[in-house]
Amino acid sequence: MRDHLLSEGALGLSMLPFVEAVVELVAHPLGGVPRTGDTAHELVIADRVIALLADAAAADEATNAAAVDRLAADDEMLSGFFQSLDLLPGGGGTADAVALLVVSAIGRLGE
Repeated sequence: MRDHLLSEGALGLSMLPFVEAVVELVAHPLGGVPRTGDTAHELVIADRVIALLADAAAADEATNAAAVDRLAADDEMLSGFFQSLDLLPGGGGTADAVALLVVSAIGRLGE
């Protein structure tokens, strides 16, 4: 997963704990059927997480809004993002954008 994240450029290695936690929560939900060793399944989820992170950090408002819509429409992913917020790196930047993404997606749930 480390190489996968690094290949995405600007997100950087500091986002690795967050990405890994979200992937684990979404790929292996409590009470679900165990999928041990299913790396392909985890990488598909990692791609979705990384795409959401990149779109959250984008300067374009339309891209941000689309990411909020996608996250709000995916209960499992939103739950994984929310449960992993404490793993975001400090210091602003992408971490702030991701926190805003999660809060905005939660806000959309009531609409």
